[in-house]
Amino acid sequence: MRVALLGGTVSGIFTAKRLAERGGPSVDLFRNLFDPARSIHTPHPLCEYQSASFLLREDASPEFRDEVAEWLAAGLVEEVPEFVAGRMNHRGQFERFDDGLGVRYKPRGGFMAMLDRQMKSLPPSITARPEQLSKMDRSSSGEWFLLDVGGQRYGPYDVVICAHDALPRASRKASLKQLFESALPHTAAAIGCTARAVSASCMSAVVQFDQPLDVEQDSIVIEGVPELQFAVRNPAEDQHLRGLRGNRDTWTLVSTTAWAQQKRPNFQGRWDKSKVGQEMIQTFGRLVRCDVSRYKLVVPTFHWMGCSAITQVVSGPPCAWDPEAGLGVCGDIFGGLGVAGAIASASALAGLVLGLTKGQRTTALPGAGAWDFRKVRDGDDDIISISGPSTGRKEPQDGLDHTWPAAVKLAQGQELHQADSLAKYRQRGVLDHDLQRLSTRGASPRRAEQKRSFSPRSRLSRPGQAKESSSGVALRSEVVDRDGLIKVTGLSQEDQRKLLKGAFPPAARGVCGGLYDAKSGMITGVDGEEWHVEGEQETSWANLGLHGNHAIAWGDFDNSLANELLQGLREAVGQARDFAPDSIRVSFENIGNRIIRRGQTLCGWSQDGGRASNRDGSLKAMVLLGSSSVTWSFKYSKEDKESLDVELQPGEALVIFGRARSWVSAISRVETGQKGSSPFDFAHVTFADHRALKDTRPEVYDRIHSPAMPVPGDFSYKWMQYSYRVCEKSDPEGRSVLLRGATASSTEAAQPTRANRRWVGQKARRVYMDNSLAGA
Repeated sequence: MRVALLGGTVSGIFTAKRLAERGGPSVDLFRNLFDPARSIHTPHPLCEYQSASFLLREDASPEFRDEVAEWLAAGLVEEVPEFVAGRMNHRGQFERFDDGLGVRYKPRGGFMAMLDRQMKSLPPSITARPEQLSKMDRSSSGEWFLLDVGGQRYGPYDVVICAHDALPRASRKASLKQLFESALPHTAAAIGCTARAVSASCMSAVVQFDQPLDVEQDSIVIEGVPELQFAVRNPAEDQHLRGLRGNRDTWTLVSTTAWAQQKRPNFQGRWDKSKVGQEMIQTFGRLVRCDVSRYKLVVPTFHWMGCSAITQVVSGPPCAWDPEAGLGVCGDIFGGLGVAGAIASASALAGLVLGLTKGQRTTALPGAGAWDFRKVRDGDDDIISISGPSTGRKEPQDGLDHTWPAAVKLAQGQELHQADSLAKYRQRGVLDHDLQRLSTRGASPRRAEQKRSFSPRSRLSRPGQAKESSSGVALRSEVVDRDGLIKVTGLSQEDQRKLLKGAFPPAARGVCGGLYDAKSGMITGVDGEEWHVEGEQETSWANLGLHGNHAIAWGDFDNSLANELLQGLREAVGQARDFAPDSIRVSFENIGNRIIRRGQTLCGWSQDGGRASNRDGSLKAMVLLGSSSVTWSFKYSKEDKESLDVELQPGEALVIFGRARSWVSAISRVETGQKGSSPFDFAHVTFADHRALKDTRPEVYDRIHSPAMPVPGDFSYKWMQYSYRVCEKSDPEGRSVLLRGATASSTEAAQPTRANRRWVGQKARRVYMDNSLAGA
C-alpha cells in the first residue's frame, strides 16, 4: 500500500511515523502545498503561526506524553519554568497560571524550526518529497494521482491523507481547499465533514516597539477588555521561519471575536486599519503600564479570518476517514487546538488507515452530533484562549465554518461536482511566481533545506573532529537557493574582530561620506549634524561617516584568518573548491538617523557591478561584520514585486554564484545593536576574483580598487565626499585613518577621464557625468 501524506505539520509527521512503524505502508510526505492567495515561499507571521510554548498537562494522553519525551530526548524541546503565562484583568492586574497544571515546554528555535528538524530525520520508509502540489485526481480504478504546480503527475497512491493544524500552522487551510476542491466529487464526504471545524476571526497586529517593553510576562490572556483577547511575546531568535526578522522581540496582539465583529462584521468593504491597530496598541500599553507611543507595525492590522479553531470532535475518532475513497484528514482542528489535539487526531487516523492492511474498512466522518465547541481550560493561552460560540463574523450560527462556502454546501447535503472557493485570488499571479521559482530551481521551487557542517582545514584533524584552537571556530553552511545563494554561519566574535581589522591594512585607500544636500551644500554625518572635513586630519576609523568602501589585494591582508575561511568555504561548498580570490572589498555603514520603512530599501535595488560580463557567474563570498543584523533581498529584476529575503547576523556570510549573480539586490532591513568593539553598524568584507574583471572592464576594476577623490559636482558626490588612508599605527579603538577633504588641487586632479566619463544629454545640451563609483 502506498500512502501520500500532504502537510509537514505536527499531525502529518506523527501520522507518517505511526504508519511507518512495524513494516507499515510506504509513505511519501509532501510538505509544499500551493496556496493561490499567497505564495508559500513568502512566510507570513499569521499564515505560518506558532505559539511560543505548549503545556504538557497532568492528564495528558500516554501517546502525547511519549511523543513529548521523544522530542525532549532529541533536543527538539526544552522545559521552560521561567516562561511567564497567565491572565490579566481590565485593571492590568496579572495572575500567573498555576504551576500544578503541568509542565510547560518551548520548542528550540520555535515550532517551525522543530518541524524542519523532524523532516530531516524521518525513518527510511518515509520519503520527504520537495514538489509543490496543487491538484489531486482519482482514476476510474480508484488510484490517486497528485499534480504539482508545473503539471507533473505523481502516483499512483492507494491512500491520500491531508494534515492541517491551526497551531502550529505549518500548512495553510487555503492549500487544503485548493487540493480537495480540485478532486470533487471524490473528496465531497471529507470536505463536508471538515465544514464543522469552525474557525473564529479576530483583529490582530504584530508590533515592534522602539524601546523594549519592561514587561515580565511572555503570554497574557486578557479578560474583560474588548480590544484584546491576548498578547504574546515573539522571541526574536525563534521567528525567522515565520517571516519575522530582526534582533528584537515583537508582540502579537489579538482582539476578542466580539470586538472584531463590531469593527468589521464581514470580510467585505473598507475599514480603518490604522485606527483599529492604534486602539489595540494603546489598550495594551494601558494594561502593562508602558509607553507604547513609538512603535512599528511589523504586520499591519490584519483581519485574521481563521485565527482560532473553536470546535472539536467530542464523539468518535477525531479525524475524517473515507475508506471507500482512500482519503483522510487529520489535525488539531479535529482533536482540539494545539499539539496535544494534533497528536490525538493523527493517532486516530493512523489506526484507521492501518486497519486496511487487516481488512478493516471503518468509516469516520463525524457529523453534527459528534462536534462541540472546544472548552477553554485554565492554563490555555495564545489562540487556544479563544472560545465560541461567537465566530467574530455576522453569519449563521449553525455549527458550520462559513469561511469555506463549498464545504458548507456539502455539509448541508447539496451535491457539488466542482468548486473554486479561491477564484478571486488567482489574479494575484501567485502561480506564475511559484512556477518561475520552479523553472529556475529544477526539482523544487522551495528553498533548499539541506545543511552540512564544515570547519577550516587548518583547524581539523579530520572532518567532523575539531582540533584544539584558541577560537574554536565551527562553521555551518545552508543552501538558501539552488541558483547560487549559500549562507554560512558560526564565525566567532573574536574572529570577526580580527577579520575586520585585517581588512583595514596600513596604506589601504578608500572613499567615505555622509548625506549631501545639493541646495545647502551641507554634508550630514552620523549624528545628524553637519560634518565638514577641510584638508587632512588623522582620526579613528569610527569617524568615517555614514558609509564608505575600499578594496585591497589578497596578499595585503595582514592575518591568516582569510586563508582559513577560504579553506573552509572550499570544503563546504562544491562550487568553491577552485575558488581563488585575488581581492578583498570592504564596504561599511552607520545607520545614524536613517530609517528603512516597510517596502523601502537602504540604497535602492541595484545589479552586481563587479561582474566581468553579463554571463559572469563566478563565485564571491560576502561576510557580514559589525553589530547589526542585515536583511539582503534579491529579485530577478527591479520590476518584480516579491523578493527572496535573507537575514544575516554578524559573523554570517553569503556565498553568491551562478544565476544569483545576475539578480538585483538591496538591503531591506537593518536591526542595529550595541556597537561594542565594532566601529560600524555593519560592514561587508567580500572575497572575489577580479582578474577577469581587470581584463574585460578595466575602468570598473580601477574605480573599485583605486576610487578617485570625491569632488563637488560628481554624480557620486551625493554619497561620497571624502577619501581616507589607513595609517600605520593603531588607536585604542582599532585603526587610525588619515581623512581628507576636497581642496582646489584635488578638485583639479580628479576631473573625469576618458576612461570613466560618458556623454549624457539631449540635442546640443551635453554634461559630464562621472561613473567612477556607480555600481561599485
